[in-house]
Amino acid sequence: MATLDPGANIYNTSVVPPPIGQESNFDRPLSDVQLATITVFAVTYFLATVSLALRYATSALVVKEWELDVVLITLAWGVALGYFISVCFMMKYGWGSHAWDVSLADMVQYNKYLSPTTLTYMWSPTLTKLSILSVLYRISPARGYQISVYVIAIALLVYTITFTVLLSGPCNPKDVGSGVCLNNLAISQVALNIATDLSIIILPLPTLHNLQIPFRQKVVVGCILSIGSAVLIASIVRAPYVHIMATNPDFTRKQAEAGVWSLVELNMGISIDFSRSHSQV
Repeated sequence: MATLDPGANIYNTSVVPPPIGQESNFDRPLSDVQLATITVFAVTYFLATVSLALRYATSALVVKEWELDVVLITLAWGVALGYFISVCFMMKYGWGSHAWDVSLADMVQYNKYLSPTTLTYMWSPTLTKLSILSVLYRISPARGYQISVYVIAIALLVYTITFTVLLSGPCNPKDVGSGVCLNNLAISQVALNIATDLSIIILPLPTLHNLQIPFRQKVVVGCILSIGSAVLIASIVRAPYVHIMATNPDFTRKQAEAGVWSLVELNMGISIDFSRSHSQV
């Protein structure tokens, strides 16, 4: 961030100096990253909503019971919507725009919405994974298998709650000097998300291998259970963006680029939850 002159007008002073040969434009038009954010959300959230509706239909007409996974995935769906709403507020103050087109006054408001945006991003995938784990728990009565489910679930809750506490304390975006803490938190979360995604994909495979069903059916069920790899891919693709946004001065744009993949990760995770639960019916 540029050094602030005590006499500077915060409404026409940019967060970072513009590149040589360019000027700041505080009347920001809709950027390509912002347009991509809206488009990706519309498509993926529609798929997530259809999947959730099918999950409700399965619970009402087939299972005839509202199980824990339905409650958890509904919460994940609502929190994902909250994430997008927070992002929309941030767009007004520079999310997806170049940092040199964002005024210091806008940055104050930007940081106010960064906390709810980060919190909703953290909790939506956690709730989705807990929903998937509640389904996977039922596929085998083996004690070791069920203990593994509990271990992953507890790990999810521990690191998500820890990050939530950090976000309200030393990593609070409203506080001056919280940038390093926020960057470390984001990088840690990416690593833990990838690790838990991978654990959930691998977890049911030994049980599937031991099922006494035709090989072709094993392949079909295995594909359904492991389709979560799509979310894992989104998490891996997002990882370099998180690293870049931690060091790039054009952070408002880089955060939004990572946010596009966050939407894919959140909403496709909700869509995939139906595939996994459907394989248990």
